[in-house]
This record gives sequence, structure tokens and C-alpha cells, in this order.
Amino acid sequence: MLNFELAEDSDILSNRKDARDFNVFRDYQAKRDRTDRFVLKLKDRTHIVNGRLG
Repeated sequence: MLNFELAEDSDILSNRKDARDFNVFRDYQAKRDRTDRFVLKLKDRTHIVNGRLG
């Protein structure tokens, strides 16, 4: 299990003009820098409980 939780999210890289109608991996060069993106800030929840990682 991953020990991360979502601290914040942001749509500062969003592109409202992106119709999301293509495969980003196949058409990457043609659509570069025109895709809708997002940013996530994750917080590490790993902590020590009773001398063990929890």
C-alpha cells in the first residue's frame, strides 16, 4: 500500500481547448504542449508507530 495522500491539486496547466479526442502517447509530437494537464501535490503519510514504519 502506498503511504501518500493528496495535499493539494491544481489546474494551472489545464487547457480548456483540449477536446481529449486523441491518444497522447501515439500523437505526442503532433499535439505537444496542447494537452489538458494537472498538478498533484502528495504528502508522505509514512510515520513511525511503536518503533515500526506505519
